[in-house]
Amino acid sequence: THLEYGHDKVAEGKRAEQLKLIREHMDAFEKKKPCYLLGDLNLDRRDLEYLREITPHFDDPSLKRYPSLSEECASCTNRLSHKVAGEPLPKRTWEYIDYALKRKSFPCELDHVATYNTDNPYAAISDHCGVTVTLARGLPSSKQLHEHL
Repeated sequence: THLEYGHDKVAEGKRAEQLKLIREHMDAFEKKKPCYLLGDLNLDRRDLEYLREITPHFDDPSLKRYPSLSEECASCTNRLSHKVAGEPLPKRTWEYIDYALKRKSFPCELDHVATYNTDNPYAAISDHCGVTVTLARGLPSSKQLHEHL
């Protein structure tokens, strides 16, 4: 999914409404099967909005994979769009806004696939990294399997 974009109270309110609707559908669906929320949620893990809207309702496997945020683990860059538009760089040149969230504790692993190089913005596939998720229910993780081999 792609939640409302914006950094003002109106956008935050719309995202809160969107997430409430999504949670309601996920709760109903999860009675049958595990359910994950994937997408550009347009809220950064460093913001209070994340603590209010995500932390109480979802498990975020990115916290395990990337416990400390840095530009190296960013899921999105603000540099590309500004560089292409010829605008000065924004205050925050990178964000962590792309997620694979789960409602219950089903095993999964998360990682990023680079789709851009900020030094060569015109060759970018996207201004977001790809987020890969390996799902397993009751099976060893791919890391455990590799360690076993």
